[in-house]
Amino acid sequence: MSQVVYPVSTTGAATGAGPSVAQVRVTPHPMHYNDICLAGSGCIASQGNRNLADFFAVTIDHTGAAEIVYDDTSNGLAQPGFTPTGTRP
Repeated sequence: MSQVVYPVSTTGAATGAGPSVAQVRVTPHPMHYNDICLAGSGCIASQGNRNLADFFAVTIDHTGAAEIVYDDTSNGLAQPGFTPTGTRP
């Protein structure tokens, strides 16, 4: 993640000074391994992997720090084996 910070005065007004850029790693590993079915609703018929929900959110707290929420299927605990009817084989 990269974050650009513009300097401000004690009143919160922009000072006109150049911004600083910080780049940090926000997770120790990728949030998903293996494939992701890209066939949309066709993934149901092909039993494609749609475990990754593509959810993430970034907000900024009162100190200017980024708060990041994301899904993480890298633990291998996704639920394989569900059929289009919603039952396990």
